[in-house]
Amino acid sequence: MEKIKFNLSKTAIIVIDLQQGIVNQIQTPDKKAVIQNNIDLLTEFNKLSTLEVLVNVDLNTLQSPDRWADIKQNATYNAESISLIPEIATFGNKQNVYELTKYNPSAFFGSSLDSQLRRRNIDTVIITGVATSNGVYATAQDAYQHGYNVVVAQDACMDSSIELQQIFLQQLLPKKAFVRSTKDILNSVHNI
Repeated sequence: MEKIKFNLSKTAIIVIDLQQGIVNQIQTPDKKAVIQNNIDLLTEFNKLSTLEVLVNVDLNTLQSPDRWADIKQNATYNAESISLIPEIATFGNKQNVYELTKYNPSAFFGSSLDSQLRRRNIDTVIITGVATSNGVYATAQDAYQHGYNVVVAQDACMDSSIELQQIFLQQLLPKKAFVRSTKDILNSVHNI
């Protein structure tokens, strides 16, 4: 496996949709570990003054065709459901944190993310979050298309479908990104 080298002044971590209305609906055996891996990455990158982007999605104003109409009609999304889970929300008040609300699966589409990264000279993004088959993949795809080096923290992502999780992490994401464990990423940061 190729070792990744990070220039931390040009690296950002993007945490996708770890919000109450989504995370609380996902029932996977590794959910607590995924949340802890996100905490570990955010804690370490905050110590190193690396840009951290905390993303949520506002499903009330989701910009999409009729495919989502039934979901939007049957669901109630209040302020709490679009709020980041408490374990992640605590990072919102820290230095070098940018909070972004998106309205599509990708954090890039229809948002200021690309311009925020470019004005900080970011060339590498580490992506975590939920759902691997939706927001994580869409954001990784767009990051790749925008010319960023993309790393996906495989054990800091989750999906409601274990099968989709495996397909995306093992077959689709490696075509556009380095897929690595939290431990591998942290070891690379510290050149271990």
